[in-house]
Amino acid sequence: KTIVNSMVVSCLDYCNALYFGIGQKLLLQLQQIQNAASKLVMGKYKYSHMNDDLNTLHWLTIKKRIIFKVALLVYKSVNGLAPPYLYELFGFVSHGSSVRLDVPRTQT
Repeated sequence: KTIVNSMVVSCLDYCNALYFGIGQKLLLQLQQIQNAASKLVMGKYKYSHMNDDLNTLHWLTIKKRIIFKVALLVYKSVNGLAPPYLYELFGFVSHGSSVRLDVPRTQT
């Protein structure tokens, strides 16, 4: 389990916030890699049904990992726990009694 975590899962997690908004086909390919890794850890054969292997291993699916990573980066940025280059991107705008998060527009 330790080898799979260090070799496969860490590669899937590396810069996974950049995967936000990728196509369904690429997302499916990444999920298949994670599923194969979970089968390896659980000692199942290639064509065995997965059932709840990801839950047993306490692994999130790829899509949920991406959303979690983005949410964590936003949380840290808003609360001043992120590096300054991320923290400085966000601002707060107050309208009367309410305060909103101001996210700058980006050009692609």
